[in-house]
Amino acid sequence: MPLAGPGKPPGETICPLGGTTLAAMEQGSAADTTAPGWPFAAGEMAQRVRSHDWAATPLGPVAQWPALLRTTVQLVLAHPFATIVLWGPALVQVYNDAYRDLMGAKHPGGLGQPTRECWPEVWHINAPIYERVWRGESVQFEDALYPLARFGAIEDVWLSLSYSPVRDEGGRVAGVFITIIETTRRLRAEAALREREARQAFLLRLSDALRPLQDAQAIKLEATRRLGEHLGAGRVLYAEVHGDDWLVTKGYEHGVAPLPEGRYAASTYGAWIMRDYRAGCRVVIDDACGDARFSAAECDAHVAVQVLAMIGVPLVKEGRLVAVLVVHAAAPRAWSGSETALVEETAERTWAAVERAGAEAALRASEQRLRLALDVGELASWDWDLDTDRVVWSEEHYRMQGYVPGEVEPSYAAWVARVHPDDRAATTAALDAARHRHAPYQHEFRTVHPDGAVRWLSARGFFFHDDAGRARRMVGVMRDVTEPRQARALLEQRVAERTHALRQLLQHLEGLQDEERRRIARELHDGLGQVLSSVALAVSTLRQAGAAGAGHDGQGQDAPAWRQRVEQLHGLMQHLDRELDRIVFTLRPTALEDCGLGEGVAAYAQTWSQLTGVAVDLELHGLEQGRLSATVEAAVFRVVQEALNNVAKYAQASQVSVSLQRRRGLLAGSVEDDGVGFDAAEATAGAAGRSRWGLLGMQERIEALGGSFAIDSQPGTGTTVLWRLPLA
Repeated sequence: MPLAGPGKPPGETICPLGGTTLAAMEQGSAADTTAPGWPFAAGEMAQRVRSHDWAATPLGPVAQWPALLRTTVQLVLAHPFATIVLWGPALVQVYNDAYRDLMGAKHPGGLGQPTRECWPEVWHINAPIYERVWRGESVQFEDALYPLARFGAIEDVWLSLSYSPVRDEGGRVAGVFITIIETTRRLRAEAALREREARQAFLLRLSDALRPLQDAQAIKLEATRRLGEHLGAGRVLYAEVHGDDWLVTKGYEHGVAPLPEGRYAASTYGAWIMRDYRAGCRVVIDDACGDARFSAAECDAHVAVQVLAMIGVPLVKEGRLVAVLVVHAAAPRAWSGSETALVEETAERTWAAVERAGAEAALRASEQRLRLALDVGELASWDWDLDTDRVVWSEEHYRMQGYVPGEVEPSYAAWVARVHPDDRAATTAALDAARHRHAPYQHEFRTVHPDGAVRWLSARGFFFHDDAGRARRMVGVMRDVTEPRQARALLEQRVAERTHALRQLLQHLEGLQDEERRRIARELHDGLGQVLSSVALAVSTLRQAGAAGAGHDGQGQDAPAWRQRVEQLHGLMQHLDRELDRIVFTLRPTALEDCGLGEGVAAYAQTWSQLTGVAVDLELHGLEQGRLSATVEAAVFRVVQEALNNVAKYAQASQVSVSLQRRRGLLAGSVEDDGVGFDAAEATAGAAGRSRWGLLGMQERIEALGGSFAIDSQPGTGTTVLWRLPLA
């Protein structure tokens, strides 16, 4: 290498250039030597040669240089490659700009310096080479490795060099001319490429080896064996993470003592390792006992299990540390970046293979459970490839449609052919709607067997779409629901019959209740009312008599007290009379009895507003067309009555609207307030063991007549009671 030299070869004297011709050359070149601007070259090194104190070097002042040296220096400075000339017995260095870039921190001190002083670290390499060149031999090396200290520390540098002797006119070697091309970057790139290719080849072989394996432990064993052999490691294994412990399972081992399976406390080997793993960081240890991160006890723990060097790669899935792939070496080892990358990629591929095996096992188990469920549930299945229009039916699918298994080629047309003509359009429309809306398919239809038997089938299925939204596949199941439908139809018929009977019973009970209310109201009015009238008349007579006799002498001593008691009795009788009127009105308003629903509701609303102080906005429409049936009038009146009573008790309302509208054979009604409201769902369902009999009673009255009833309310939003009654 041109960065040092051996000095003068033993037994050979390097003489100054002489001779007539050389003298003439020196005289002819004197003008060039002393002319301004020599050497005639641009760049930093040319300027440094011009300004350097050559008198302080073994070469002496430039004016004394032989023409050959000046010519050689001129050639060096003009050379496009890194070039240096080593001149004289001391091998003094003169180099160009390209060589300067190889010098590192040795520049600019290397200019004019003997090469042995400049490059002592490679003198043992260069000295033999300079010996050969001094003997007149040209030497060439390609991609030679040199450990150079260009920046204070030794680094590996690869160079391609040529060493040529510089001879004077007498044929004697006066210097060494060296051209250098640094190939470090190219060689490292080629090495990195080879490493990547080797890594990819290893990973490809690994994937091929893991693909047929279906057992998770077998996958781990195969992966750790291949990785261990490839890296020449002592041990490779997977360790699952349980809390702060590692659960070690069997892996690859070679040349080391077997590591017992079981739990190992992470803190024994360095708590920071587990922290790094949980953070998703790999752990690389070149020498456990020389690593300042470990205590003496932790170092001893590593020595005990023959782990002095290690690569650990964590597997963090969904934010949780699940396992670690570790590679052990029983002796200190400087792991390369390529080796670390290989371990990381192996960990990911192995874990992917483990998850794939687990998913395939789960799929097989799921398929077994599905087949069992289909058999137990007597379900038929189908699988329809929409790209090829190929359909696969289960044997039960054939039988449900009245085919013998294998009788026809499964197809969409063969399926539709068995659908009942009356159901065909709706059935195909439901299928098309599910396909285009990306929705589940669910439909019940009838199928007609060749013998004329009609069966009800219930089908459910799903379409699978590609990224463009196009349906590619459909799978589904089908069940014979003939018997359940028949049973359901019979049950619905019986429920309808019972419901009708119950409604008739409720109407009858309502009629009896209204009749009883009328009787009680009549008896109260005709019996108790007449008695109260007689008592009131007697009290009035006493008041008049007391007033007339109060002015006679000797008879008015207790008149004030007596009059006070009579007045109290009179007031009590009036209150009792009003209360009796209210009770009679509540039981059966006279206006309802005499004038119909509209007048009855109007009279009740007016009286209710007077008693509660809450304003009522009443809207009546269509009720003047004629009287409704006594049953309808009684039911609607009681609903209005109950709704207003609830408003008075619970709503804290300031305004109530009551509406009754008769239109086209329908009576619609509502009672709406602006009160505190309540949870309607909870109230109608009953909560904490208490039933809302008032609300349920209103609902049952309306539904017993074939109507619909609803309550709309939320806390803080008021309440609306709605109902609709058919009048046919």
